[in-house]
Amino acid sequence: MLTSSLRINTLDIPLDFPMACFDGATQINGLCSGVGGIIKLSTTTVYKWFLNYGKGTNTKAELMGAWSTLYLANLLSIQKIQIPGDSKIIIDWLNHKSDLQVRLLEGRKQRIRLLRRKFSAIHFFHIFREFNKEADGLSKQALIAPEGNISLQLWSGGMGALHRNINIY
Repeated sequence: MLTSSLRINTLDIPLDFPMACFDGATQINGLCSGVGGIIKLSTTTVYKWFLNYGKGTNTKAELMGAWSTLYLANLLSIQKIQIPGDSKIIIDWLNHKSDLQVRLLEGRKQRIRLLRRKFSAIHFFHIFREFNKEADGLSKQALIAPEGNISLQLWSGGMGALHRNINIY
C-alpha cells in the first residue's frame, strides 16, 4: 500500500491506492470537445492522457472524462482507484447522489456502469477547479488533437518514457 500523498496543486490527498484526475473541455460552439487526465500509480509513475472525441456539450465532456479514466485504469489492470473530478454534476451522479437525465448520454452512462464493476474498490470525489489544473490543461490540449485517439504518456521518475496512441473508435 502506498503511504504518500498526491498533491493536486495545493491540495494533498492520501495516496492509499492509485489516483486518477480527469477534466472535460468544450469549445464555445460545441464543435470540438476533449477530455484529459492523469493516472498516478505511485509517487514516481504517472500516466497522462487526452482524447478529442468531436462534438459535444460540457456535460458530455465531463462524462467522457469519467469514462475515459475508467477505461484506461481498466486497461492498465488497476483494481482499486480514487478519482477526483471538478464537475459536481458528474461526481454526484457517479456517487449515486443525483440522476443525470440527458437522454443522449444514456449509452455512455451504461458503459460507465459496466466499467465500474471491473474494480474491487472505486471512490469518486469532488474537487474545485483550481485543484484540477493539470487535467484541465490536458483536456484543452485534446481540442487540437486528432479525433478518436487517446494519447497516452507514461512518466516515470519525472521523465517521459513512453508515448502511444490508442484508437478507441
